[in-house]
Amino acid sequence: MCPQDLQKFLDEATDGVIYFSLGTNVFSNQMPEEKRRIFIEAFSELPQKVLWKWESDTLPGKPPNVRVSKWIPQQDILGNDAIQY
Repeated sequence: MCPQDLQKFLDEATDGVIYFSLGTNVFSNQMPEEKRRIFIEAFSELPQKVLWKWESDTLPGKPPNVRVSKWIPQQDILGNDAIQY
């Protein structure tokens, strides 16, 4: 079951949600700044909301359609109708 604030994020995603995770062996917050900036720029242009597994409390330059979290209940998220495949 998704936490209430995460469920609200999914419910309000009228254009869907993209779940982005590099898994457990690669830490998103350790990627080079240039690559991070490319992802942020690309995500900011999408109509969908983006749920990004991010290992820090903050993401510099985070666009309004992006939500970051250190932990995401992956099974609950992937089973949600808002996720775009």
